[in-house]
Formats: sequence, C-alpha cells, structure tokens
Amino acid sequence: MMDYISKLNEKEIQIVCEIIGPKGIKWFFQGNSKLFNRIKPGFRAVKLSDEQAIQLIIKNISEPIISSYINQFIFATIQVIQKKKAELIKEGKDVATALTSAISDSCFSNNIDLYFKLVYCNEHNYSIPEELIALIQKGMQSVSNEDEESELEVQAAKEEIVKLTNQLQDCQMEHEAERESYTQKQTELTNKIASLSAALDETNAELKRTSDKLAAANITIKEQNTQLKKQTEPKRDSADYIEENYEYTSLCMVSEPDYTNNNQIWLIRLADISKGKMESFFVNEALPRSFGNRDRLFWNDGPSKIGYIGVWNWNAIPNLSDPTRDYVTTAYDASIEPAEIIELKMCSTVEEILEALQHGVDVIPSCKQVLFTASLPKGRNTGLLCSDKQLNIDNNRTYLRNNVFVLKQYNFLSQDIFRVNGKAFYRKLDIGEPKCTMQVKDPLEAVKDIILHRATWNEFKQRGTAKSTWRTFREFLTEMCSTPVYQEIAEKCGCDEDTAKEYIDLFIQRAAAYLDSTDVEDNVLAAAIENHVWLLERCNKIVEETWKTENFERIEKVEKELHLAQKAVERKKAELAQCKSELSDVQKKLTTINAAISEREKFAQSVEDKVATKISEARKNAADFISEMAFQFPTMVAEPSSVKAISHGGPSSYHEGMNLDFDTLEECSTWQDMINIIAEELTAAGVSAKYNHGLAAYMYSAYVNETPLLFAGPCGQEIADAFSASLFGKTAAYINCIDGYNTEYMSAILANDEPIIVLNSPFGSDWIARIPNILMTKGKYFILTHPFTEDLLIEPRSLFNYCLPVMTEPFIDTMPEQKYIGGRMSDSFVYYQKKKAKPFHNRLLQSMCMGTLTKARLQQLLTDMHIIASTETADNDCLFGLFPYAFISGNIEIFREKLQAEDQKDMPVSKELRMMLLSFVGEDV
Repeated sequence: MMDYISKLNEKEIQIVCEIIGPKGIKWFFQGNSKLFNRIKPGFRAVKLSDEQAIQLIIKNISEPIISSYINQFIFATIQVIQKKKAELIKEGKDVATALTSAISDSCFSNNIDLYFKLVYCNEHNYSIPEELIALIQKGMQSVSNEDEESELEVQAAKEEIVKLTNQLQDCQMEHEAERESYTQKQTELTNKIASLSAALDETNAELKRTSDKLAAANITIKEQNTQLKKQTEPKRDSADYIEENYEYTSLCMVSEPDYTNNNQIWLIRLADISKGKMESFFVNEALPRSFGNRDRLFWNDGPSKIGYIGVWNWNAIPNLSDPTRDYVTTAYDASIEPAEIIELKMCSTVEEILEALQHGVDVIPSCKQVLFTASLPKGRNTGLLCSDKQLNIDNNRTYLRNNVFVLKQYNFLSQDIFRVNGKAFYRKLDIGEPKCTMQVKDPLEAVKDIILHRATWNEFKQRGTAKSTWRTFREFLTEMCSTPVYQEIAEKCGCDEDTAKEYIDLFIQRAAAYLDSTDVEDNVLAAAIENHVWLLERCNKIVEETWKTENFERIEKVEKELHLAQKAVERKKAELAQCKSELSDVQKKLTTINAAISEREKFAQSVEDKVATKISEARKNAADFISEMAFQFPTMVAEPSSVKAISHGGPSSYHEGMNLDFDTLEECSTWQDMINIIAEELTAAGVSAKYNHGLAAYMYSAYVNETPLLFAGPCGQEIADAFSASLFGKTAAYINCIDGYNTEYMSAILANDEPIIVLNSPFGSDWIARIPNILMTKGKYFILTHPFTEDLLIEPRSLFNYCLPVMTEPFIDTMPEQKYIGGRMSDSFVYYQKKKAKPFHNRLLQSMCMGTLTKARLQQLLTDMHIIASTETADNDCLFGLFPYAFISGNIEIFREKLQAEDQKDMPVSKELRMMLLSFVGEDV
C-alpha cells in the first residue's frame, strides 16, 4: 500500500480528513474500540462532536492503524475515479471529458490539485499545468449547469406539490374547525338540556316533598311530630365530590420539605378521582411536567405531616407572565376520606384482626380511615374499618383505643382494591354499608364505661354532693356485675332465659302502667270515646284546630315554599323548550356542514390525484440526481426503525424487533466489551446502577447456556429490548400470548429471522403445555415476561425446569428511557466459553426441594456469572437466582431463615441487600 500521508502537508491532511467526514471517522473509532479507549479514555466514539472527531484523528495520525485507514481511503477513492474514467472512455468519451466527469462525481471535485498530487505523488518532478486544472473546472461547470437545469425542473415540481398539499391541508383544517365548532355547540346544548332536565327533576322532587309536607299538616299531632323527626338533610352523593371551581381532584401524599427551595412542601400525585372512584393517570415523559401532565403539586393547605395521604382539589392555569408555564392552586378537601387497606398477614379472621389491634401492630396508617384486612385466599377479602380517632400510635405501633366499643366489618372484592406506590386503597370513596358490626367490648361494660366517664366530680359537686358520696357511687358502678339480668333471673327462679324474659316484659308493662297513672277511670273514658263516634270526631276536631293554631306560621311558610316551587318549575320548562329549539337549529346547520364537507372531500381527492401526477413526473426527472449519489463514498445506512407486525392471521399479537441506527452501534471484539454495553443499556431500561453490571453478567450467562429467563414484575419487556439491542443492534421480537394460541401462526413466527423473542404472559391453558417445545427451538433465545409477580405463585413449579425466574421489583428504580444505542459483534468476536459448574448453595437449594434439572441449570448460570462479572459476591446470587425462586416457589420462609442466620459463611450477603430483601418480604429489619 502506498504511503500517501507522508507526501501531504498539514493543510492537505486536514482536507483529506474533512473529505472522509465525521461520520466515517466515528465509524472507524467504533470498529477499533481498544485504540479509541487508549487515545480518548472515558469517552464513547458516538458521543464525539464532528469537530472533535476530525481533530482527534489528525492529532493521532502517526498511529499505524489510523495512517493505514487514511491511506486505504485515498487509494480506494482514486481507484473509483480511475474506474469511472475508464468506463466513460469505453462509452466513446474522449479522455479529457471522461476525466472531467469522473472527478466532478468524486469527493475531490473541489480539490482537483490535491487529487493530481496524490495520483502523481511518486513523480519527482510533479507539476500540473494550471491550464489543465482550469480546463477541468470549466468542464465540471458545464456538467453542473446541466444538473442545475434538471434540479430546477424537479424543484418546480416539488413547489407545485407543496402548493397543492398546503391548499388541501388548509381545506381540511377549515372543515375540521367548522365541524368541531358545531359539534362543540351541539355538545354544549346537549349538556345544557341534560342540566336543565336534572334541575327540573330536582325541582319536581322538591315540589313533591313540599306537597307532602303540606298534606302531612292535616294529620294528627302525634303523626306530624313523627314526620318532622324523620326529616334529615340528604347525604352528598360520592360521585359529586369534585368542587365545581377545580378541574382535578387527586389522591396525594405529602412529601418531605424541599430544603433547597425555602422548605417548600410538595404533594405527590398518586391517583385521580373521577365519579367517586380512584383512577390511574398517565404522565408523558417526553412532555414538560406542567398543566395536567404533572406527578407532583405545590402544597398550600391541609395536613403537612410527611407521608399523610388525602385528597386535594387543584387547578393548573397558564401563567400570566409566561403562558407556556402553569400556575397551580391546590385546596385540601376534608370532606373526602379515602380508606387505606392494610393487610395483616399474621391474621386469618376478623377476631384475630381485633386481637392484633388491641395488642398493637407494626404499621403506621397514612389516611384518616384504615381498613385492616386478614390474609385470606385470593378473591376473598374481609376487614374492620377504623378511623384515626379510634386509633392510637405509640412508638411506631398502632393500637385500638380503649374507648372503642364497636367496629364495622366489610367484605369486598379484589377489583375494589386500588394499588399505587406500594400501598392499597379502597377504590370507591363511598365504602358502602358494612356487612355487620363487631362488638369490641361487652355492651354492659360499654354502658358502664360511658356512665363512669360522665359521672365526674364536677357534675356531682354542682348538685351539692359530698366527695365521699361520689367516690362510693363510682365504686358501686365499677364493681357492679355485668352478668345479663335474664341469666340472673333464670338462675334465681329456676327457669330458662325465655321465661325470664317474659317475666321482665310483664314487670315492665305493670311498671309503665303505674308510672303513666293508668287507672280504671282512664279505661272507662277510653271505652266511652270508642263507643260514640260523634264524641271521637269532636275530640279529633278539637285536637286539629288546636294544632293548626299552634302551627299557623309553619303552615303558612310551607304554602309559600310550594308557590315558589311551582313558579320555578314553569321557568325550567320554558328554558327546556328554548334549548330544544336551539338544538334543532344546530342539527340543521350540522347537516348543511356535512354536505359541504362531502363536496370538499371530493375536491381534496382531485387535488391528491394531481399531486400523484406531479410526483410521478418529478421521479422521472430525479434519475440524474440518484445516479450522482451512487458514486459517493459508501456509507452505512440504518434499516427502517418502524416496528413491523407479521401478516399471518392469528389470535396473538406479534411484532418484529426494531433495528437501531447501524452507524451508532458500538462494535465489540470480546465478550468483556459486550458486558459493558449490556450494563449501560440496562440502565436505560430502568435498572439501578448498583445492579446493572451483575444483571448483565447473569443474563449473558443465561444466553451462553441457552437457559431462558422469566422476568416477573415491571420493565421486563424493556430489559429484554436492552439485552437484544446490545447483542444484535435491534430490540427483541414480541409475542403477546394473552389472546390464545394458533399453531400455523406460531410456526410462521419461529421461522422468522429473530434471534431473541419475548413471550408475554404465556400462562394460558392453551400456551402453558406448549412452552417446553417452544423454548427448545434451535437458533432462538426466549425471554418470558409477566407484569405481576404474585400471579406466578399459582403456576406449576415444574415450569422452572425450562426457564429460571427473575424478580425485577428489587432492582428497578426509575422509569425506562428506552433510548438504546446498541452494539454488535465484530467478525473476529471472541465468545465466552462456559466453565464446569460448581455446587453453589447446594444445601439451600436442596432444602427448597429444587428439582435436579433446575438446580443444575441455576448452578451453571451462577458459575459463569461469577467469572463474567469478575466477582464471587453472594449479592448477585441472591438477587437474581435464589430470592426469585424462593419467593415464586413458596419457599420464602426457608430463604428468610438463611438470611437471618448468625452464621453467614455460606451466604455472605451485604448488609444493604439483606435489609432490602427482608423488608421486601415483610420482615422487621
């Protein structure tokens, strides 16, 4: 290979590097990562700016690899020009014209003298006449003029296309604006009619209530007093919680003060409330955190205790100084009390819940209402409802207060539970009626406590009672036997409790007759009235006139209210008729608009036909432009990044992997380089930086040993995409298994050229039996995912003979960015060779009754993971292998005992990880 660089000065070297271009230089550095790490440690080639890339290769041009690369580039470029020249001469062009055309199509079109210097650099008397260079430039100018004329035609066609397209878009926007305007008007009128109808119904109901009140005025005094006592204020419907002057109502948690911002307290938005229910909300990470796209709010009022969870109404309106920003106002809504659900895992009945609350539980409620539930089989939920006034918190333990006599018991379904931020809440704000009430104390004991509480010394002192008498009275009440009186009478009289109850009822009747002074005269008078109808009517008339005289003002007030209600009904009917008339007019206008839109759609179709014709003509004139680009220096072109769905019919949803930009992929020469790339990409998938390297080693070990993994919990799909992007420069293929299985459809998928495939939730009845055969497909690596860890507790343990579980919740700490750069293996890539398995954690695995095949696979993965990660710490073993299997297979108690054992020689787990895992399974740490 000729040494061109030695013949060039600094300025000419600069020109050659600029001709190569920053993109080609970065591609060169990616393919030679060891050289790049040596001359630019701590950086990635893809992150260099264009100027940095050019200056870096110039600065290190003395490196043999770099100088060889530039010499090869110059040699290849010269060969392309000379080959083009020879082809033109064969076509009948003269030498000058062929040379001029070949140079004009090359990257040396603006540096003709440099080209000739490189071609004749071995000549001792190198000298190119200026007339020759001028002649070539003139020829290039004529070629350029021809290209410009062609380009002008193409440009004119493009401008015409743009003009017609803009005209079409303007018409469509105008149509949409008119349609939206009339649709909005129709919606407003419909809502107004609905509102007026509701108001009319309310007015009719009020009128009926008023009429009932007026009619009730004609009954007897006793019946009227009974009706007046039953009148109460109507309860507020749970669906009307949202204040009219606030746009949002959200369940929020009070966070710690921001000490860097004047100790500002923030509210963490956990859920939104709509129609009396809690609903999840979505925050778009790509948009600013403002207006409705917020996950935290400013705290203005209400409780400020850190961790308190309640309901705040809030608005986000444009800021006066900058409308692109928002101004947030919040107001605490004390009328809404959400119910937090706390499961007491050590309890299985409501009686055990009550006993636990009386002795104290190690939980701190976050809301004013708490529903303590028992640990029951899935689908069955029962618990006791407590308010914050019924609970006492002491030394981080919650106790039931001594003055609580009864608690309400509720039964509810799993779909009534709303989970967010590691907590559970009753989804509906109106928890409804209880199944029953549970006695906390004996009723007689409760009565005694209330009487003793009210029998204070101050009450007795005001009545002139001596303090010694008060003490004697309290001692008497305190020592009074709480045995039921029925039981005591039955024992004394030698009868059963039913007979004793009859005795008490007879005693009460005689006592009442005596106390009411009922005697023979009263009975005689009553008999006389009943036997003489005229006397009864006279008595009733006297009573009625007396009642009307005493309640004259009340009757007059009710009559006035009735008159006003009738007028209000007439006004509402008139408004309703007017709204119906306006709605009819709007519907007529909407019909007219739809007809106009139909005509304009026909016009739009004709415009599209014209645009298609112009595009066809422009394509014919663009042939020269395409042929010119064919002779440029070859660059790597990325495949389309759109996700393609397979066209085979079938019940499941399948998508091929998405190709990343080939130019930005990092080339790896060894498996050590690959592990570093996998670790970086896992961070973009939401994996904590503490555990990304260990997880990368574990996944690569599973890939080398052809052992599928089952990711249970959040971000399983993103982790699979990050791993696939690191190895093959594309995300993983995806199969959603929740819609059923189709044999032909699955065969077509397995025949597709996808190295890594994700099976999402393949645990249906038609999938679970086919998993073993699918996972053994040659040339494919499968990763299984499921969003909920608890669901896997009911799956057969034999499943883990074919795939090993990994729980993602302990090491996911951020929402995934999913911005993958990707990697690829070079042609000389050095693969990792798996080693002989070591019997890691043999006793623990035997105690968990792990199958022989599962144990062999896990120990092989752990052996290779230690070598790949260059560490033998037990943290990675526990986090990725032992803990997930123990949890999902129901052996968590054995694993907990191992973590809590004093002798940690077999499992030297770090203190931080031990505390995290124990906390995760609900153990005190």
